[in-house]
Amino acid sequence: MSSFKIYCSQNIVEKLVSTPKRIVLFSCFVVDIIITCAYGGGLATVLTLPSFSDVADTLTKIVDYGLDWGAVSDAWIYSVANSEDTTIKNLLKLYHLYSFDEISNLTSQGKVGVIFEKLTFGLLSTPEFITPDSAKLYTVSLEEIYFELCVAFVSKSWVHTKNFNKFISMVQESGLPKIWEWEMGVKYMDDTVQNTLKFSMHLKNMRKDEPVPLGMCNFSGIILIWILGAALSFLVFMSEMYFGKRKLVSNKLLK
Repeated sequence: MSSFKIYCSQNIVEKLVSTPKRIVLFSCFVVDIIITCAYGGGLATVLTLPSFSDVADTLTKIVDYGLDWGAVSDAWIYSVANSEDTTIKNLLKLYHLYSFDEISNLTSQGKVGVIFEKLTFGLLSTPEFITPDSAKLYTVSLEEIYFELCVAFVSKSWVHTKNFNKFISMVQESGLPKIWEWEMGVKYMDDTVQNTLKFSMHLKNMRKDEPVPLGMCNFSGIILIWILGAALSFLVFMSEMYFGKRKLVSNKLLK
C-alpha cells in the first residue's frame, strides 16, 4: 500500500524498520520521480510552445483567411481573369491594384500578399519593393495560381518551322537557359531575398515535426523499464520463496 501511495505522490506515515522494505520503497520513490519528471517536463514543453495560426500557403487558405494581395499592374491576372474555378474567382476578389509607394509601404509591414514569377529553374523574379527585411515576413505558397510557358507564334506554312523547332530543342538540351537564368539572377537579383524566400519554402517540410498531444508513447519507455524491473523482482522473489521452502523441508527431513 505504501508503494501505491508513493506513486500517487502521497506521504508515508508509517515507520520503516526493516532494511528490505526501505530499499523497495526507495526504489519506488526513484521510479516515481523519473516518471513524474519525464511526463511533467514533456507536458510543460508542449504547453509553453507559442500558438500560431496556420500559414496561408495554399490558394484555398488565402481565400479562407481573406488575405488581400495585389501588384502594381493588372497584367498579372489576365491569364486567369476568365477562369471558371471557384477558388480562382474568390481569389481574384481579393486582388487589389496598388501604386508602387503603397505596396512598398504595405509589404514592409507584411500586410498584403504579393505575386511573384517563378522562373523555369527555380529562381523567383521578385519586384523591387521586396527588400531583405520585408522578405522575412513572407512565405512562398505551395500552390501556383497559374503556370505558363513562353511561346513563339509562326505561320503554319513557314518554311523554317522544322529548323526552328530543332534549334529550340538544341538550346534546351544544351542547358543554356539554366545558365542564362543563373547569370541573370547573379547580376540583377538580391541573393538575400532569394535565399530568404527559398528557406521559407523549405520550412514546409518541418510541419510534420510539429508538437503533438502528449500520450503514453512519450514516456512508455520508462514504464516498460519499470515493468521489466518489477517482473524481474517478482521472479527473484518467487525463486527465493521456492528455494527457501525447499531448504526448510530438507532441513526438517534431516532432523
